[in-house]
Amino acid sequence: MYSPPATLITTLDGAIPEVAPLHRLSMIDEYAPHVIGGVEKLYAEGNTGEGILIAVIDTGVDYNHPALGGGFGPRHKIVKGYDVVGDSYRGNNIPSPKSDLMDCNGHGTHVSAIIGADPNPFNFITVVPNATLGI
Repeated sequence: MYSPPATLITTLDGAIPEVAPLHRLSMIDEYAPHVIGGVEKLYAEGNTGEGILIAVIDTGVDYNHPALGGGFGPRHKIVKGYDVVGDSYRGNNIPSPKSDLMDCNGHGTHVSAIIGADPNPFNFITVVPNATLGI
């Protein structure tokens, strides 16, 4: 059994870290995790995730977030989902499943956005922006 990691709210010296420059999908992607993962190969092949459903098993998702389609169900980015343990589950108690898959931690929303957020004001590159997601 593991506890979730503590949230980092400052750096050791108290300074705010610099934010890496943002890139558009049509530009060269220099974001290190994308380079290591070979995301540019997907882009070179024209693969944007169109017609692909990706399952994300995590802490849920904020399906109301505009970068994730702003809703849940048909005609949205998040098309399927179910909370299999409930928000109060800690690993040592009885799960309380529920149909609402709203994120109770933030991690699932973060991961879902990395995978396939819609175009957004921050212009960050996602791996497969046209994929649909099941949570």
